[in-house]
Amino acid sequence: MNNPICDLYKHITAQSIIPNNDHDTERGLVSDSSDDEDQTDTWNVEEKLDSISVSNGEQVRESDEELVNEKHSGEKESSSGEQVKEPDEVLINEKHSTEIGLSSDAETLEDEILKDIGLGSIKQEVLHIFKADGPKSAVSYLNENVSMWKNATVRIAVAGKSSVGKSTFINAIRDVNSTDEGSANEGDGETTLVVQEYRHPKNKEIIYCDLPGYGTVTMTRKMFLEKVKLLDYDLFFIFINPVPTEDDQWLTEQLRKVEKKFCFVRAKLDLDIKNHKKMGIAAENVPAEIRRTIFDAVNDMSPVKEDVDIFLISNKNFKIGDMKKLISFIEAKLSSLKFDAFAFCLSSIGKEMIEVTYQRLQNRISSLALMLAWCDYGVLNYCAGEIDLYYHSFGLDSLVDDYRLLNLRHPFSADYIGTLIDRLCEDFPGILKQVVPIYNTVVLYRTYKRFFEQLLDELKDDCCTMIAYTIKKKLLSEETENLQ
Repeated sequence: MNNPICDLYKHITAQSIIPNNDHDTERGLVSDSSDDEDQTDTWNVEEKLDSISVSNGEQVRESDEELVNEKHSGEKESSSGEQVKEPDEVLINEKHSTEIGLSSDAETLEDEILKDIGLGSIKQEVLHIFKADGPKSAVSYLNENVSMWKNATVRIAVAGKSSVGKSTFINAIRDVNSTDEGSANEGDGETTLVVQEYRHPKNKEIIYCDLPGYGTVTMTRKMFLEKVKLLDYDLFFIFINPVPTEDDQWLTEQLRKVEKKFCFVRAKLDLDIKNHKKMGIAAENVPAEIRRTIFDAVNDMSPVKEDVDIFLISNKNFKIGDMKKLISFIEAKLSSLKFDAFAFCLSSIGKEMIEVTYQRLQNRISSLALMLAWCDYGVLNYCAGEIDLYYHSFGLDSLVDDYRLLNLRHPFSADYIGTLIDRLCEDFPGILKQVVPIYNTVVLYRTYKRFFEQLLDELKDDCCTMIAYTIKKKLLSEETENLQ
């Protein structure tokens, strides 16, 4: 049997969730314009849900007018002239108020907003807009707040001499194999004479730029500054092996002049550990030994040794070394908006990164839930778009056949996501059709929060299961190659 919610979801997700280079594609979101004429051209969820059965088996009414008339026909006047609700409506409200833990006498929407730490610094601004201009303006503000990351471009410059691991890092951080289309050439030892850009397959606006080598006959320092516009980049990773050179020191001086953030990265820690083991140095002591060597080498580079950040990582295994610290460095140096865009592409490169993606997605939930509680149109579009973002960020939307054998709690498909939204409808009949609200805003706010928090937790578990399976496959493949 066809599920109309699934059919509507398939239409919504025919668009791309991640913005293209023109920033003109957004999956699952409707226009936030207040112009009524514009809204007639968007996917009007109320119209599309007219024929969908809700959990009690009744059909959603054919028109808003019927809903209004039916609600008012269900109201009766008491002997004192006050209007009372039909028993069924009272039971619905009492039942769901109890489930959510709502005490309507003691709590107001303002109380709920002010005590929700998930709304962070925007609490007062949201309340101000709501009180001054009403819920429609508040919805517009919140929609902008949760959607702006789609227009963010992050440009990370990867600098350094040849054969220091730049290309391998660019591929690894994007979860791209060296044989994949769009991969950086690894291990050829050639020095590029132009800036080469590598876009992330999940988000084309996350760009890693392999800079030309500097301080050589073919690329003098002067030529480098002519070809590379330092102000065009958000961050600079200067790759070294084994220690920074005088040319690296020169680059750091140029970056300080234009106030650009940078760090040193040594990216072959796995090989370093093997080599030091031959010298009788235990693996846990290797990072400290390497850092001592680096600081000894830059002893005469006083500006460098005092405040520069140095990260020791393994391009072959991000579990080794300072990868988590490097991500924290990126978070500290990028704007929150840009780091959101960056973080939503991280989880597929290892378990260590899943938590970063999870936290950034979790930070969105309160704003999204409040927006949905106030929203009077397009709720299904927003819900579908957010669910799709979770799948995409966790890398669960493009699993190959063998991954489908895993016992995932929420296997990806358009039909299944339609089922998730249907489940929300069953828990709260009419929640997506708020022409005449039967639940107050606080109940809706809490309901959406609970739904998305639970789903996010479960998809995080699925992502961990997928990563563990990937690691196991890789180990088995390496063992097979060694036997051959």
